[in-house]
Amino acid sequence: MSQGFWRKLKIPFFVLAPMHDITDIVFRQMFVKYGRPDVFYTEFVSVDGLCSQGKEKLLSYLKFKKNEKPIVAQVFGANPDNFFKAAKLIKSLGFDGIDINMGCPDKQIEKQGAGAALMKNFKLAKEIIRATKQGADKMPVSIKTRIGYEKNILTTSLRELLT
Repeated sequence: MSQGFWRKLKIPFFVLAPMHDITDIVFRQMFVKYGRPDVFYTEFVSVDGLCSQGKEKLLSYLKFKKNEKPIVAQVFGANPDNFFKAAKLIKSLGFDGIDINMGCPDKQIEKQGAGAALMKNFKLAKEIIRATKQGADKMPVSIKTRIGYEKNILTTSLRELLT
């Protein structure tokens, strides 16, 4: 597994977390100037949208400037094929990593089987991780999740999900 830029970071490192409708390019540029983190994230983008006719509109969410590197694109969805395609696209755009959102508790996201809903569907989560890693090639893939859906499941083997 390629760890890319992550291996080069000095510990402790700081990231600007992905926040929907907040961490756009203008917001990130403010941090470049007034308190640069070690890693930037985009706000999350739908892999289904990136694989649809509406793709051009969503690409604006993935705009970044070189001074924001390393930068990770965060995506969500529930279709492994679209994760594969989106990972290829994100790699071609010059991102340093891709992050799969498996933690968003928003009901609209969960209704799609995405975000935190993936914590209840290990089989699909595993397929999504594999498809993303395949599409990303050697670009690092990470996962944003929670320590539990309704209760702490930190003791549940995450290794099972990642292998």
